[in-house]
Amino acid sequence: MKNLAQSLILCVPLLYPLHTLADAKADKIRFVKKLYAHQAKIYNSYNAKMYNDYNNNSQKAPKYHDAVEPYADTELAKAYAKAHQYDKLVDKILMGETLDELCLQGVTQMYGGGQDWDTSVKRTYSVEKDGRVKVYFRPFKIPSAEHVTVRYRLKKYGNSYRVADMEIRSLDPDTKKVWHTPSYKASLYACIEQQKKNYNFK
Repeated sequence: MKNLAQSLILCVPLLYPLHTLADAKADKIRFVKKLYAHQAKIYNSYNAKMYNDYNNNSQKAPKYHDAVEPYADTELAKAYAKAHQYDKLVDKILMGETLDELCLQGVTQMYGGGQDWDTSVKRTYSVEKDGRVKVYFRPFKIPSAEHVTVRYRLKKYGNSYRVADMEIRSLDPDTKKVWHTPSYKASLYACIEQQKKNYNFK
């Protein structure tokens, strides 16, 4: 009995790191799920507003929303801020008509944690060896729809996390859309530089 007790005591330190690692993974997944809960709240409100605007026969330009942005770490937040700045400059030139020209819209919005028209979509969450949270899902419940993978690189922030960067990748090799890989932050800056060239911004 004494030997058994000693063996159990010796096992406790070995099991503790495994338990801590499992907790850290669960915390990361909970954080990313919170992003999508935030996303659903934004778009339930957004869809209700658009429905009311339609019934009132008024045309309202959709506002940009991204559930990741409020939880972005310092450097990613700077990239968002810069992209917003250049989007406003381009929007002023184009009079808000050509939204496809803007850096913050479209698939970035959808798979980065923003738009989700199908609230019943099933996502699979996991934590990879490098610590990134992987989210795998179809955007719509249609057999021909793209399979999409988003990988979030998180940074510890107090008792929670911030999004340091993310990768948005389509598994459909035939897609015509632009995907942000390997770095969303780099993708934002690349778009900003392109707008500088397109419109001679300094």
